[in-house]
Amino acid sequence: MSRRHRRWLGGLLACLAIGCSDRVPLGAFAKPGPPAEPAGTGGRGDGGRSGTPTGGAVTGGRSTGGASTGGVEPTGGASDPTGGASTGGAPDSCNQAGTPGGVNGRGVSAAPAVTIPHTDWTWPDLLTSLEWDLTVETELERDGYFFTHQFSLESGAVGFFGLQPRGGYTPDLSQPEVIITNIVVFWISAPFGGPPPLDSELGDIPPPDARTSPQVQKNLQWLTINARYDFSICRTYRLRVTNDATDADGNLWYAAYIRDLTTDIETYVGRILVPAEWGKMQVTTSMWSNRIGYQALSSCSDAEPASALFGTPSAVVDGETVAPSRSRNRYESPVCPDARFTVLPNGVRHELGVPD
Repeated sequence: MSRRHRRWLGGLLACLAIGCSDRVPLGAFAKPGPPAEPAGTGGRGDGGRSGTPTGGAVTGGRSTGGASTGGVEPTGGASDPTGGASTGGAPDSCNQAGTPGGVNGRGVSAAPAVTIPHTDWTWPDLLTSLEWDLTVETELERDGYFFTHQFSLESGAVGFFGLQPRGGYTPDLSQPEVIITNIVVFWISAPFGGPPPLDSELGDIPPPDARTSPQVQKNLQWLTINARYDFSICRTYRLRVTNDATDADGNLWYAAYIRDLTTDIETYVGRILVPAEWGKMQVTTSMWSNRIGYQALSSCSDAEPASALFGTPSAVVDGETVAPSRSRNRYESPVCPDARFTVLPNGVRHELGVPD
C-alpha cells in the first residue's frame, strides 16, 4: 500500500471516529456521489453499563505513551514474535477472564474521538484465505461500532470484512431511508488513484436485506457489500475471506463468509471481483475496532463503551493452513485515553470508550 493510500485510510478511520461531516459511514451510502450521513439519535445516555467485561480483572493504569500496547510492545514495521495473542483459535465465550493492559495515553487532537485499537498479524507468506472468530461483547444503545479484519492485496488494494452493531443500513440507495441495525460489511478498494474492482455479487442474503454498491471518494474507488445480519451479543462467529474462484479471464473473486458457531450455519455474504494482477493478500493483516458514531463526541466521556473478542486468525498459504508468525497491539492515531487490549491465550479483546 502506498504512503498516500495509508494516509487516506488513516484519515478515514479517524474521521469515522470523530464524526466528521464528510466521513464515509460504512453502513449507509448515498447514490450517486459521496456517502450520505446516517441518521442517528446522538446524545448521551445514562451510562450504567461499563465497557469492562465482568469476567475479567479490572487492572492496569493509564500508559504514558500515545501508542501504548497494553502488553505487546510495537516495534515498527515488523512486529515482535507472538507475545500478544497466541495461536489456537477463538476465545471460548463472551467475557473471557483476562487482565486488561493499560489505557492508551491522550493524543494531540483537539476534537475528542475514540482511539482505534489495532492487532497486527504477520504471516509466513502471501495468503489466499483468511479466517478468524469474533464475539461482540456489549449491547449498544446509542453508538455504532465496527469490528473488522483488514488485509491488503499485492497491488496495494485494501479490503476488510467485519461486524457492525447498530450500523446504518440503506435498503434502497435511491431513497433516503436509513435503518439502524446489525450488519456485516465487506469492502475492497482500488489501489490509490487506480481503477475500481471489476464486479460484485450478493450471496445468500437477498435484497432488500443486502446490497452491493460502487463508490468514489477522495480519489479512492471501491466496491462494498452490506447486508443485514442479526448477530447476537456474546455469540461467536467465524468470518472468512477467500480467493475461491477466477473468471474466464483469470480475474480473482474474493468471497466473504460468516458462520454462526452456535448453530453451525454458514452464510455466504457475497464476492468481489478484482483484476488478476491485484494478486494475493499481503503478509501483514490487521484487526481493528472503531466507533461509527452518529454524532461527534463533545467530550471523551461521551463514547458508549464497547468490547469485542477477536480469536487468533488462521490463513491459507500455498494450499496449507498456517498460523501467524507474529503479532502486535498498537493504537491508530490516539485521541481520547479510552482504549485498551486484553491479551488472552487464544485471542485478544479490544475495548473502546473505557470510562475514567
